[in-house]
Amino acid sequence: MVESIFLGYGTICIVEDEVWEASYIAGIIDGEGSITLTRMHEKEHRRPTLTIASTDKELLLYVQSLIGGVINNKKNYRPEKHKSSYTLNIKNKFFGKGIIYF
Repeated sequence: MVESIFLGYGTICIVEDEVWEASYIAGIIDGEGSITLTRMHEKEHRRPTLTIASTDKELLLYVQSLIGGVINNKKNYRPEKHKSSYTLNIKNKFFGKGIIYF
């Protein structure tokens, strides 16, 4: 089963997952994520990059289990005032396993 979710700036297809998971991921990307065209190397064409930022690492681990990517810790310069935050980055051509962006 292929489920397509229209986000206003593109369509994400999630293959062989539950419909509610596709909707949930679309909501997370819409609220906490960004999609940019990034050049990884100087003489390379730009490729799509999906980034989701959150203070909830368990949420990012769940999303990572569904669509892949790498979770990075962000430096917290004022831990007495701010929570630790994390980013999930997907930098490959198809935004991870099971996701196609077109």
